[in-house]
Order: sequence, then C-alpha cells, then structure tokens
Amino acid sequence: MERELTENLRAAFNKASLLINNKLIDKNEFISKNSDKMLKLLTDSNKERGIILHPGTCLLLYLSIILASFKSFLSDDSDIMSFLDELAIGELVLYDNKRGEYKGRDDLDRIIIENYDRGTLTTNRVPVLFANKITPYYGSAKTLDGRGVRNKNTTLKFISTLFDLKIKDIKSITNKSIIVVCEKQEADRFIECLSIEVNKKCFRIGQLFPSAYYTPSDIYYYSGNSAKVEPIIKFTNKLSVARELIIENKGIETLVIDGTKYFSEDISEVSSIYNRSSLKTIMFLGEMQSGIESTVFQSFENLQSYIWTKEHIGEISLGHNLDKNVFCEESVILQKMLHNTKNYKFNIVEKESVLDHRKFYELKKLLHTLIKQRESNEKINSFIIKGYWLLNLLERSFFPLSVMEKLISEGQINALSPAKELENMQNIVTEFNDSIFEERMKEIVITLKHIKTEMDTLNPKYNYLSSLLNQYKYKRIKMAVMCDKTYYQKIFNEAIPAFLKESVEKIDFCTPNKFKTNILYQIVIVIGILDWSKLNPLLLSNANEVTFLLYPNEIKRIKLAESQTKKKLHLLRNYSQEENKDEFLTGIHSDLDELFTNNEELEERNLEREIEKYINHFSLHYVISELKTGITGGLQTSEIKRVAFLETGEKVFFTQYYSPYVFEVESQAVIETDVSSLKPGDLLIFTNFDTDTRDIVERVLDLILESENCDESFRESYKKSFYWKQVLKEYMNSNNFTFHELSEWSKKFGKRKHEVTLRSWLDEKSHIVGPRESESFQMIAKMTNDKRMIEDPNSFHEACREVRSMRIRILKYIGKNIIRTYNKNYDISNDEIFSELPIDISNMSRLIQIDRIMDVNNLIIPSYNTNRPQNI
Repeated sequence: MERELTENLRAAFNKASLLINNKLIDKNEFISKNSDKMLKLLTDSNKERGIILHPGTCLLLYLSIILASFKSFLSDDSDIMSFLDELAIGELVLYDNKRGEYKGRDDLDRIIIENYDRGTLTTNRVPVLFANKITPYYGSAKTLDGRGVRNKNTTLKFISTLFDLKIKDIKSITNKSIIVVCEKQEADRFIECLSIEVNKKCFRIGQLFPSAYYTPSDIYYYSGNSAKVEPIIKFTNKLSVARELIIENKGIETLVIDGTKYFSEDISEVSSIYNRSSLKTIMFLGEMQSGIESTVFQSFENLQSYIWTKEHIGEISLGHNLDKNVFCEESVILQKMLHNTKNYKFNIVEKESVLDHRKFYELKKLLHTLIKQRESNEKINSFIIKGYWLLNLLERSFFPLSVMEKLISEGQINALSPAKELENMQNIVTEFNDSIFEERMKEIVITLKHIKTEMDTLNPKYNYLSSLLNQYKYKRIKMAVMCDKTYYQKIFNEAIPAFLKESVEKIDFCTPNKFKTNILYQIVIVIGILDWSKLNPLLLSNANEVTFLLYPNEIKRIKLAESQTKKKLHLLRNYSQEENKDEFLTGIHSDLDELFTNNEELEERNLEREIEKYINHFSLHYVISELKTGITGGLQTSEIKRVAFLETGEKVFFTQYYSPYVFEVESQAVIETDVSSLKPGDLLIFTNFDTDTRDIVERVLDLILESENCDESFRESYKKSFYWKQVLKEYMNSNNFTFHELSEWSKKFGKRKHEVTLRSWLDEKSHIVGPRESESFQMIAKMTNDKRMIEDPNSFHEACREVRSMRIRILKYIGKNIIRTYNKNYDISNDEIFSELPIDISNMSRLIQIDRIMDVNNLIIPSYNTNRPQNI
C-alpha cells in the first residue's frame, strides 16, 4: 500500500507542471532530490520525522505543501458518502454549480436537493453514484442559485487527469489534511501565486484543495473555498494553534514547520505533539545559516536529517542559467544561491582601531576581576554592565559618537547616552575611595573615556564604509550592512556627507535577526563580531561577496567562528548515522581550545563568555529582587514568561498571552505578534503614558468610542466583544472550574476547546477579541445558558469581527504615523474616523528596540508592572 501510494504521488508530481505567477518552477536536481526525501517522510511508515536545512528558498515549503496535499487527497479512505451523515435537513450544499438546500433522501435512496433554475424552484434527485458532485456549503451567501459559484465539473476533470482517477471515485470532501506553520505572507503568496498545469489546463492550488489561515481567534478562508468546507491545507503562524488543531482533529496527518524561528528556542509546543500517533509526518524546514544552532537535533529522537552543505551541493548539477521569461523568479534566485553556496568565500577588512587592540583585552580582564571580587555589591554590578556595554559600542559602532549623542538629545533615537553612562561610571567610582576596587575601576573609566573622546569624531569603520559608498556611488550594486543595532542606520545616515545620502538610502541596514535571506545581494558587509546564534553570516547563500569589517582584536574571533561552524557542519552531516546520541551532543558542545594559537586568545574567549553570562544573570536577578519587594498581600499578580531588556535601559516583563506590537521596518507596518516570537532587534511600540497599563490600540479605541462621530452599532459591537467573555468567566467561576475542567466540560455542548485556547480567550492581556468560528459562540451560549447569547449567538461572532477589523485599521494608522516620523514627506491619507479624533499618534507612541530577551520560570510580579517599559 505504501509503495503504491508513493508511486502514485511521484507520478502526479512528475505529470504536473508547477507555476508561480504563470512561470515554471524548475524541477532541477536539487528540487528532485528534496521531493524524494519528502516522499520518503510522507509514505515510509506510520510515523516519520525529518529536518531539511537548505541554502534559503521558499520553493521547498511550496514543494512540501503540494506533496503533502497530494498525499492527504490520495490516502483518504473515508466513505464517499460519509459527509451526508453530518448534513441536517435544510442545510445548504453546492450541486450542479448552484447553491441548494438538502432535503434528505427519497424512497430510492436518492439525495434530494432543491435550488432555483432561472427563477424556478427545482427539485433534484441525485443518485448515490453521483454523491461526489455534492459539497456542503458553509459560506455567507443564502440564495439558492449559482451566483458566485465556480464550475466544479472542470475541477473534477482536472483532478481526474492529475491523479489518474475516475470522476465517480473523487470525493467531494477529504477528511485528511495538513497543517503548515509559516509566516502569513508566505501562506498568502502560496495561495495567490501557485498553480498546477496538466495537459495545458491550469488551476490555482486553492481551487483544487480548499485552504484556510488560522489565528487564535479566527479562520480566514482562501479564494477557492467559498463553501468554507474543512480545509485540506491549514495555515497558521503559531505553533500553539497548530497544536490545538492537531489535538482536536485526528484527520491532520502532516505537520510542516517552515522557519527555524519556530523550532530554534522554545520547542515545548512541538515536543507535546512530536510522538502523537495520529500525526504521521512532521517536516522541519529551515535555512542552513540559522538552522545549525537549532535544538531539535539534541531534543528529538528518530529525527532524519537532510543537510544541504557546500559539499552536498557540489555533488549535484546546477544546470545552465535559466530563462527569466520562462522560469519563475524563485527558481532563478535558488540557482544563484546554490552557485553562491558552492563557491562561498569571505573577505576580511582589518582596520586599526583608535587604541592598541590589546587594551580591549586588558579592559575585559579588569571587568572580569571586578566580577570575581564584587562582594555582591549592586553598584559594582551596575559599573560592570555599563562598562561592558560601552566597550561593545566602541567596538561595533561605525559612526562618530558625537552624532549619536546629538540624535539622543534631540529625541530622534531611543538609546542610552555613552557620555551619561560614562559619567554614571565615574560617579560610582567616587563611592569606592580607598577600596580594593578603586584603582581598577579608575583605570577602566580612564581607558574608556580616552577611546570615547577619540571616537567622538573619528571612527575607522565609518571611514571605510564611507569610502566604499563613494566608490560605488555611480554603480548599481545591491548592498546590505549587518550591524549590531537597528538605530545605527539612522546615526550613520545623519553622519554621512550630503552627496552620499542617496547612496545610503539604497543600502539595507539590518541586525543579524532581521537580515533578509531571500534577497540577492552583490555585497554584504558585516560590521564586527556579533551574536550569530540566530543567523551565521559564514553560511550566507544570497550574496556574491561577504566582507567582515573588523578591528585587530576581532580577527581571532572570526577565525574561531569559522572553525566552530565547520565543526558543527561536520557533526550535522553525520547526524542521521549517529549511533550514540551522547557522542553527538558532546561533539556539538565541546570546547575548541585547540583552535587557539596562544593562552591569551583562549583566556579572552573565556572572559567574554563569563562576563556575558554574569551580566545576563545579574540583570535578571536584580530586577526580580526589586519587583518582589513590591509584592504585598491582596495585590494582583501575574506570571512572567519573558523579560526584554531595551536599548533605553528599560525592561519589559511579558506575560504569556500578551500580544505585543512590533514595527516591521521592511514592510513598513505594525504587526501584532506573540511573546514567544519576540527577538533582539525587534522594534516594540508602547504608549507614552508610563503609568497607564492600557496599550496604544486600546487607548485609540477609547477615543473612538467617546467620539460623537462613533457609530452606535460599533459601540454595541464593542460591548458584545466583552459580554461573551464576562458570561464565560462568571460561568467558570460559579462552577469552580479550572481551565482543564472547563475544556472537558465543553465537549458536551459542541467541539471541545483546549484549555490553552480557553485561557488565551479570557486573558485580559491577550488582545483576543473572540473565537475564530461561530460554532464557538453557539457552544458558549448552550453551555452557559445565557439568554442573550442563546437568542442570537452569531451576532456576537459578527460583533467580534467588526471590533477585530477596527483594531487592524488602527494598527495600519499607527504604522503610517511611525513612518511619518522618519520620513516627513510621507503622505498619510485622511481617515474619516481618526482625522476627527483629538490625538497625535507620533506623540502618543514610543518605538523602542529590544537589546536582548530572556525566558524566565516561576516569576510572579505585580500585574501593574507587566507588559510595559519599566525603569528598574
């Protein structure tokens, strides 16, 4: 059976031409080998798990979805009539390319469908043999005619040809499905752009396989699924949603996870379903440059790995240059990436620093000495943190510090002031007269002050980059600069001469976490040795040339990074054949002391590790102790999931279900995300009202509701969006239910909702307006027996949709105002609602970058200190 399924899948894949925007995907050797690996994972046994690390392409995601969808369609062994058992008399269906009403069966067991044909009510009696021509209809249209309904017969003929099936054997409803965890824009693009062609007949993927996108509170049905039937392809960008759907629906047999951000850190959601028997296949897809640090290799058993290293790519044919008029852009980019990987080399540009590079090493030794002798003194701890922050700034900056100070004083960037931090360090020193620390602390301050004074006006890395821009001023070069902080771009742009500003605007500045690996560059400049745990620039495949701009003291660190990368790749190449897992783990984490040429290099590496470990520990320990002193009896508290340290020196204590707002520089938009997805470099948006716990969207909503121009129906919808929560909370409390008990009890009134979902619904910080499907409101109405909800549960569903739509509208408006603060010429079109409100979003909001972020356990703090910046 498995062999037959594999052969049928391969035959369909070989027969089909895959197109993106009507241009062919090149089925080259790379694509063919990956399709073979995916087919193996999909069909080999009842439980296969695998990871594919590749140079960086969306085509493997698209390939996995297509093959998994083919498999779900072909392997569904449910009865072709089974869906009729779930239809109630009077429910709408699609038949003969029209909406109709299901009226049951007649004495001859024929299916009775009523619809209108040219205005005349018609009764259709459909033999069971043709039951597959009937599809349940859950869409919004109610008329019993063919308006807006696609011709299903042509679709059936196409599927018949693709899979070599008789039309009568094609099911109208498929009970097996896949779930894909990926970015929403990638899901949207797949549905909008991908089509399949067989014998010169072409169909969009959504026309063949019903698809939908899932959020914690809603379902968005894609084009081609107007009937809103159970999707074969389910998309989401949250593992928690995927987990809930897999637990609720045993028909989901394949999970595809695209992007290492979903399996590089918190893998608890994957762990909970990894061994689930109903889940036949799990495919992890990730880019090589970020995937080699993933914890999945150490965390999961029976994981097959397919690692596309430089050596493996060298073994396949890359073919001739593709014709851009015939083949899609993604295939052209992939071919270029494969060539780049095969021929990868990097350059080092060494610039003399303003200070003897040995002084950097001496400063680290002095800071480390203070750590060893600090005697738990908080002032010394603060001194160490400030000193190390300044040291990193001096090493990684590529602009005159005087320009940075100017922008900080003008409020154009939110960051710590080097001058003020140095002054704070000097003040701390005065408190340690005649102590064992004084001499060391003075030496640190004097050295840092000397470097800073020099670098107020002089920066060798700035000089090099300026010269490079001048060299390429009249050339069409696509360039990226990878740097430590997002706001460094603004400082550099301010510092650069006017005649080069146009050149600067063409460069993509980004941190390692924000680097776009799907864009082809001629040149990538990496400034300094940064945190590469999320992206290793030594493995970039989207650049012709990668250049590291370094000071002499950074040279040995790039050589170490190169050796570590080679060792990890060697271990991962052999991962699938690793007989002893402990051996593999030891290899991954083993020290590489043999790579160092002398004891000084070894010591410096260890110093850096210990200082950073100490700073992370102390920073968290200090703020926790400060917050816990404020907890008194009767005070409302919350459990913290993660702590973010901001560039301003502030901290944010995030609760698990809070939905932070992030400004995406590339898309120039504000997105609402989850706490687990936050990473260093993200630009967070908060209100300018430090004592107000309500977020910026809620404050704008308040103003809209208070406005005389607010429509009364929206006020009613807003009330309903809270009413259902209050009803459910009161029901839960009156019955003394835990969330787990409420979850089990909900099964009696409809589809069971997982306890995690229920908790997120009722968490005040989650921003979830309402459940994603109307059935949930019907379930709540039945369970709580609330009179108002029972009368019209769907009105609460529609009310939540209206409020959710307004929240999205507000986010878009906030995004436009943030862009306006950076570009005064940016035109903000008038919005009839917001233009009448007494608000100035630019003054109302703050944009602050995350410096680092940490997971925490068992941290309980006062609720008023959560989810907003704190000066602690």
